[in-house]
Amino acid sequence: MKRTFTVPEHVIERPLGEKTVLLNLRSGDYYSLNGTGSFFWKGLSKGESLAQLAGQAQQTFEQPPEVVEAALMALAGELERLGLIEPSGEGQ
Repeated sequence: MKRTFTVPEHVIERPLGEKTVLLNLRSGDYYSLNGTGSFFWKGLSKGESLAQLAGQAQQTFEQPPEVVEAALMALAGELERLGLIEPSGEGQ
């Protein structure tokens, strides 16, 4: 959970209310994150570790650690698979 990520230059983000819209300029695909996904995205895009984000999310959303960690790991895995984030090399 110490992994950190960076947002590649080919990804553009825009807030849209509580949501965040992501555009992958390489593929032309865009994605929408809900409020919880946007919360995680903000931290991931700032280089916060998964562990840091999990701790913040547990306090913010008042959910058990295992629920937060599972959701965060799933989201990070999907964002990485889609080319929207890349491992930063720290904490791997």
